[in-house]
Amino acid sequence: MAVIMVVGVLGMTLTSTVQRNVRAYKLGKISHQTLLHNNLVDVFGVLVTMALAILAGGYVSRYVSQLAGKAAEASSRGSGYTAGMLAGIFAGMLVGIGIGYLVRWIWRMFTKPKRAFPSTNRS
Repeated sequence: MAVIMVVGVLGMTLTSTVQRNVRAYKLGKISHQTLLHNNLVDVFGVLVTMALAILAGGYVSRYVSQLAGKAAEASSRGSGYTAGMLAGIFAGMLVGIGIGYLVRWIWRMFTKPKRAFPSTNRS
């Protein structure tokens, strides 16, 4: 089930990314070489981001679910599994979102066009 979800999200993300680049190409804003370059960079970035989010989220969720499960089981008998599962899902989700934002920030540092001079038009 998880593989189907990952493939679905990856497909939707890559489709929207490639469509954005193709739209810019059709409008004449970018050349054919730039289209290919942007698509390769975007696909690589999405794959790296998803791999990091899955790996880090999996490790953190496993660790947090064990801790929360033991703590809940110590306080209330029979609630350790549910508490551990919910805590693991929540922790994994937060780590995945955090990795996504971190990679986005780093990616923008490398791909952001630099201006030669600051804008003097201050309204």
